[in-house]
Amino acid sequence: MAAMGAAFTLLGRQAWATAQLSKSDIDDLDRVSDYINQIKTLQGNFVQVASNGVRDGGRFYFRRPGRLRFEYEDPNPILIVSDGTWLAVTDRQLKTVDRLPLSSHPLKVLLRKKVNLAAEDKIIGVHRIPGSLSVIARDNEGLLQGELEIVFADPAIELLQWKIVDAQGFAITIALRDLVRDDKIDSKLFSIDEEENPFRDQRR
Repeated sequence: MAAMGAAFTLLGRQAWATAQLSKSDIDDLDRVSDYINQIKTLQGNFVQVASNGVRDGGRFYFRRPGRLRFEYEDPNPILIVSDGTWLAVTDRQLKTVDRLPLSSHPLKVLLRKKVNLAAEDKIIGVHRIPGSLSVIARDNEGLLQGELEIVFADPAIELLQWKIVDAQGFAITIALRDLVRDDKIDSKLFSIDEEENPFRDQRR
């Protein structure tokens, strides 16, 4: 439970220095942006590992722009759904739902209608090791604050995993497996029940 919260609703609050991106960084960010912009849907399995050793898994679905769904395997009772505007974290055991604007979540950089990572003011660096390319983002504003690292295969760009680290150094890594791209996904998977949505009056 704590691991899920760190992955999707808790990012540490810190003040971060602004980094200067090199031309090589910008070129790589453009390659990654092109890859993301070509994705319509993405689905597969995921494995989530926390720095305290807690391990979870399940099934995920993306549909750009803005839609995502993470179904955790039992005994984890968590379901995470974004309808393009709001992100809802449902605990089916406690029968609770926590919601926040998708615009405040770091994964918004993957789900925008038009992704341009080189123009994102939160991107502070690009790390390279043989076979992979990591994009690093930091944020000290809004509801969710901290550091996000998104890892892609390289040179054939493909999304592999991301890691979120809070101010205390607690880390969550979510690795993606068995990816299927651009298959049709039922829109109902990204629906948030309006009757349960405490933000519904703010949409009008």
